[in-house]
Amino acid sequence: MQSIPPHGREHLHFANQFWADVRQAPDFGIFAEQVLKALIGESLEEFSRLTTIEKINKLVKHLNQQRCLLVIDNLEVLLDEQQWKDEGYQQFFSCWKEQGKNSTILLTSQEIPFSLQYESWLMLNGLEPREGGNFLSSLGVQSNPSESNEQDELENFSQMLDGHPLALRLAASYLRLYCKGKNILSQARQVGLVSFPSITKEASDEHRGEQTCLERLLQRHLERLTQNQYLSLIDLSVYRLPFTEDAATAMIGVTDLIEVLRVLEAFVQRSLLTKSGNLYQLQPSIQKYIQGIAGNQTVAHQKATHYYQKNIKSEPWSDLEDIRANLELFYHQCQFGSYLDAFTTTECVADFLDLKGYILQILNMYEHLQLNWQDDETNQKERNIIWNRLGYIRYYVGQASSAFQCYQQALNISFVIGEGRCEAIALKGLGDLHNKPGTFEQAIDYYQQALEIARQINEKDIEVDSLSGLGSVYFQRSQYEKSIDAYQKALQRHRTSGINTKRYRKTELSIILALGIAYKWQHDYGRAILVHREVLAIAQNIGDKEHEFDAYFGLGFIHFVQDKYSESIGYYREALKIAKDIGIQQKEAWILTDFGRICCACKQYPEALDYYKQALELNSTLGCQRGMAWTLMHQGSVYVGLEEYKEAIELYKQSINIYKAISLFREMIQALCLMGVAYDFIGDFNQANEIYQEAITVAQATEYGHYEAVSYLLQTISLAKPGDSLNALQSIQRAKILFQRMGIEDEIQHCDAVSQNYVFQVSSPSKLHFEIPDLPKLDLPEREDSTITKQSEQSSDSLSDYQQSAISSDVSFSLTIVFYLFISLFILANFIQGHLILGSIFLLVAVFFFFGQYLYSKRSQRK
Repeated sequence: MQSIPPHGREHLHFANQFWADVRQAPDFGIFAEQVLKALIGESLEEFSRLTTIEKINKLVKHLNQQRCLLVIDNLEVLLDEQQWKDEGYQQFFSCWKEQGKNSTILLTSQEIPFSLQYESWLMLNGLEPREGGNFLSSLGVQSNPSESNEQDELENFSQMLDGHPLALRLAASYLRLYCKGKNILSQARQVGLVSFPSITKEASDEHRGEQTCLERLLQRHLERLTQNQYLSLIDLSVYRLPFTEDAATAMIGVTDLIEVLRVLEAFVQRSLLTKSGNLYQLQPSIQKYIQGIAGNQTVAHQKATHYYQKNIKSEPWSDLEDIRANLELFYHQCQFGSYLDAFTTTECVADFLDLKGYILQILNMYEHLQLNWQDDETNQKERNIIWNRLGYIRYYVGQASSAFQCYQQALNISFVIGEGRCEAIALKGLGDLHNKPGTFEQAIDYYQQALEIARQINEKDIEVDSLSGLGSVYFQRSQYEKSIDAYQKALQRHRTSGINTKRYRKTELSIILALGIAYKWQHDYGRAILVHREVLAIAQNIGDKEHEFDAYFGLGFIHFVQDKYSESIGYYREALKIAKDIGIQQKEAWILTDFGRICCACKQYPEALDYYKQALELNSTLGCQRGMAWTLMHQGSVYVGLEEYKEAIELYKQSINIYKAISLFREMIQALCLMGVAYDFIGDFNQANEIYQEAITVAQATEYGHYEAVSYLLQTISLAKPGDSLNALQSIQRAKILFQRMGIEDEIQHCDAVSQNYVFQVSSPSKLHFEIPDLPKLDLPEREDSTITKQSEQSSDSLSDYQQSAISSDVSFSLTIVFYLFISLFILANFIQGHLILGSIFLLVAVFFFFGQYLYSKRSQRK
């Protein structure tokens, strides 16, 4: 991939141009990064961490901002039977068709992608005779000066070669070097060039005919080379990338730089090489032909190996270009079967590629080794590592069944050769695959096996990973004490390793953050805040922006659930700045949604709806179904606050349907609970009870104990209000038992208060303690939050609406009993004393008062 030379930019009116030669089939992430780096002219340190959709949005956004020309050459390499090998390219072109403007994308391909077959394609059949003649003339080809029809002769000759630009260039180079201005046609006949078209026509396939013509022209050129030149060109053809004079010197084997330059210039004059700046390269068609006639090129690949070994950069590395020599070294080692060395080269860069997000690059390297490295007794340990690596990568990219097979292969080899480390890694990987609802017990078993082996052979990293895996399983099952214990042990073991690399610190941050989240869900907010602040300090110290964002975001949420809205907004704003700096729009949407939740809690419903609208638009742009469902769910709470319950229920249903479709059952339970609350508000307790029961069923099936407890607690309301006291008490007791298992003291006390006093103090729907550990994206200006802050301060110092309602109901009931007792005694006394008229008047007043009290109580119940 390279920039287009500046010649001609003025009349094309492009601010920038880039020629992307994709003959090496780079994955879309690498392609997008290189294009943006060329167009923007600066390093994109955080780009590799973006999702594919975010990379596409960033690239399309830049192409829309200024007029650029992007040429993508050799597109057919990215296709397999007209389908994209990498879905990222398909998504990019689909997005460009819908949103692209201002810039121009030019594609060249010998095969039309199925998804683009209805677009405008220009079939290039070669230059027209006049254009071909002018092209030959510009290349220095002249006819006999005595002839008056020179232009006609050039046009005829171009027509004989079907106007093929590369064929014309090769022919022009040949004629210019060997015909010396003599009559072109006569000389062309003498060297056999004129016979090419007739031979070409005999070929049944059009492209094969063009290739035959090129091959014969190339053969004429090669016949004119000296033996040393011929061998040098054969050797240079093994370079995949444009090469420098130093690389040519290493290949040609001549120490005299002037001699090397003379050889390279000879190839350029013959159009066998192209030169751009200080880089040389063979045209793809020429390179393919030369490699086809070269035979065994082992020696040339070995020379290339020695060259790239000398040019490997030492760490630290920042981007893919820093390890370019390593990647080319791997390629050449594989070409002559040095797979053990190629494996070593891969292991050197695998962690860096993983850290930077170049996961498909690693996958291609390990897959090549697995497919081509012959299995024998000498390489079992290395193949074991390859299977484990493939298992990890395929799990990462969502190929669970394939990952399972890879880990099983690794286990089988480990049993045979007695390799404990690889066995433990495979067991830990199988634990990761089973770390999901329905297979938690299997995951625990695999993690514990891995942990036992790791302790026996003193492999601290595997021990740490296994303990972290156990912590994750226990957390998802709402066993917070066990989760916290596992994470603390993992952290302690990790810190005794004595390693202090950046990757080590990132692992440490991940463990501490997971520990903080467990404290947060246990409602131990004091410890949760301390842990998140520790993450923040370490992340800022090592420059880890992603964990810095996580720390700010977590602190924002913790303060939100404690009604400390001013502090929450401050932390969220810091998180938003980081999200915009690193360009991860998904994280921006999380914050927009939580800004909406704060507004909703403060009863600023129009502002809340505005934030939710922005979050929905962003999630829609990103194609994030999870983020859309999350925002719709909280948008429903706004309409509950506005007492527009039908609209709220409709939004909850939309959210539930999305969660069910993408199998996110934990979030689905949250939406079910909120919808049940909405039915409680309108007095449809039977419907609310059915919804809570569905939430309980899903929670039990997926082992989400926390959500099961919350569902039981809310179900108590729908049972108690119609008077089903027995089932209501059973429901609240079940909730209490679950909260006791989780060690959440404030919820246990809440259950006791409900069961003893029968006063149901339910939080506002916008404040229910629900969250998703990792959420949704947008690029919007910050809004003024002074009114939010003002109302939040008032809100945090007062009782909730429900608490006030419950207290006022108790007081009203007590006063009513006292009043009726007094009036009854007074009426009875009047009748006994014979004051019938006065007694009747007081009786009538009592009846009217009772009827008014009844209407008032019904209205309050509905509210």
